[in-house]
Amino acid sequence: MILLDTLTNLVAGLFTSKDKLASDRFALICRDKGQLDAAYRGDWIARKIIDVPPFDMTREWRAWQAEDDQIESLEAEEKRLDVRRKVNRALRLARLYGGSALVLGVGDGDPARPLPAIGKGGLRYLHAMSRWEITAGELDRDVLSPTFMEPSYYQVSSSSKGTVRIHPSRVVRLIGAELPDEQLQGVDGWGDSILQAVWDAVHHAGLTAQGIASLIHEAKVDVIKIPRLSESLSTEGYANRLVERFTLANTLKSINNTLVLDGEEEWDRKQTSFAQLPEVLDRYLQIAAGAADIPATRLLGQSPAGMNATGESDIRNYYDRIAAEQNVTLTPALGRLDEALIMSALGARPPEIHYEWTPLWGLSEIERADVALKRAQTTDIYARDKMLPPPVLAKIVPNQLTEDGVYPGIEAAMAEYKAGQLEEPDWMEPDPVTDPATEQQQPTTDGGGPNADRPFVEDKRRGRARGGKGGRGHYNPNQPRGPHGRWIATGAGHRTPLAMGWPGGKRMKAFVDAAVANTGSKARLHFGPVRNAEAVRLATGLNVAGWKRKLGADEVRKILKDHGVASSERARGQIAVTRSDFKRIRSIVERPDRIMIGGTTKGRALPTIVYQKRLGGVTYTLVEEMQPKRKGLQVKTMWKR
Repeated sequence: MILLDTLTNLVAGLFTSKDKLASDRFALICRDKGQLDAAYRGDWIARKIIDVPPFDMTREWRAWQAEDDQIESLEAEEKRLDVRRKVNRALRLARLYGGSALVLGVGDGDPARPLPAIGKGGLRYLHAMSRWEITAGELDRDVLSPTFMEPSYYQVSSSSKGTVRIHPSRVVRLIGAELPDEQLQGVDGWGDSILQAVWDAVHHAGLTAQGIASLIHEAKVDVIKIPRLSESLSTEGYANRLVERFTLANTLKSINNTLVLDGEEEWDRKQTSFAQLPEVLDRYLQIAAGAADIPATRLLGQSPAGMNATGESDIRNYYDRIAAEQNVTLTPALGRLDEALIMSALGARPPEIHYEWTPLWGLSEIERADVALKRAQTTDIYARDKMLPPPVLAKIVPNQLTEDGVYPGIEAAMAEYKAGQLEEPDWMEPDPVTDPATEQQQPTTDGGGPNADRPFVEDKRRGRARGGKGGRGHYNPNQPRGPHGRWIATGAGHRTPLAMGWPGGKRMKAFVDAAVANTGSKARLHFGPVRNAEAVRLATGLNVAGWKRKLGADEVRKILKDHGVASSERARGQIAVTRSDFKRIRSIVERPDRIMIGGTTKGRALPTIVYQKRLGGVTYTLVEEMQPKRKGLQVKTMWKR
């Protein structure tokens, strides 16, 4: 008894000898290279089925995860070898013919030997070949071998070199449609063409389109009834006269002219309706798209049909499938190439280097803005609740912004900032502020205030500088000006505090230049309250909450004198401090890498706090003096190495 694994009904004759369906069988008709070439070159649907997935798999390419200089080297090596285009070509050849190969060349002269260790720049070339250009040798059938059911060698025929044998370690093998049984692959080790399984669907869609095109010629047919036509055709010469007559009639017939017929003749017109043909064609095209596993919106380039249809879900599902194929199939297949590429680009193989495929689905501007806002809010929560250390956030946030592409050039700008090459722009410089203790406006470094456009004079009675005509003392025409052309408060015995809040790069430069130019200046630059008092307390146990930071002109000159001479600092194993280094004070004291308790200052024996910060490959050390009576932290010295 033969048992059939399907629904049968002896009474109804379902799937018995009476049922024609019971005689249906699947038959495998293998398509040869000639048929595949004809379909690829002559049918647009077949060509898109072959070309679209490889294009989508490589169009956004991949993002290397490594250090910046390593990424630049890897991308440069990919560009030199044209890896992206050649992988795309190899994928297309594999889908069309059932298999292809990428051949790695290192120029060692003997491709039959295993691939040797590759040094920097050692990968010379990369060739993409179809299965008809490179022949696979006998399969390795040793079940204990790591290359089980892979070719033991490859051969390439060359007009100049003859037959060249290539070791499999130099070949990246790509398969089109894998066969269910390895034994069916015979001895060549390749698979089926993608067109093999979709051939009927593509053929039927093309046949439907061609049939509809043929019907265009039958859209309108004129019917003329002629009495005794069959009898008359037996007369010699009648047929020719009949053709001449109606040829002339068709020539004269138009909107304005009249068709002249005999009284017994009848004329009629038959028209063919195409109302349902578009639906028929669309259905066959959808079948072809389904067989290719490509959405109709992508394969056919047509707009989604139906109310509220966007095609978004179809494209998302398709992109998810492409991403899965990249990770499941393409990444392992390219492993041999990637290892050789890394060695050729870097000369070494850091284990942490890897890559990720760039997503195909792109967010809209509104969606990107919404994601950026939510990430910023999340980062703010992490910072406020101290879920992550500030140095960690300071490293990962710029990395995230770089990956998201929110701010073009942020990576280069961060590198310049870390190297101390960026200055705060003028629009970030603080305006004159009010001292909460006195509720009086403080003059700024460039003479901000009501008398900012007048030179300062020394008031000998009060021991302070002020501007205007009412001041007693001398007028100094050589007094320096700030970056905006206003007078700077400098002079012997001058102790008027300058602007509260951190100054910009230009204001700090003006203060330092003025301190160096006027050796008798006692001016101070106030930086405002200590913003990282909690970090200082956790590191040292010292409470500086509510204290203020400042820098004096005397300390500027002392720092440059003690640590600004290159020869002296070189002897100490240090680097000379320059005037531009004072711009880094804020970063050093507010975002230090380390905070420690220092010794006491000479003379007044006041305690000190030491800060260390690494910027641009240089470690800065800065010492602040604690002044408990004034609740102030004053910069005393700074050096770098």
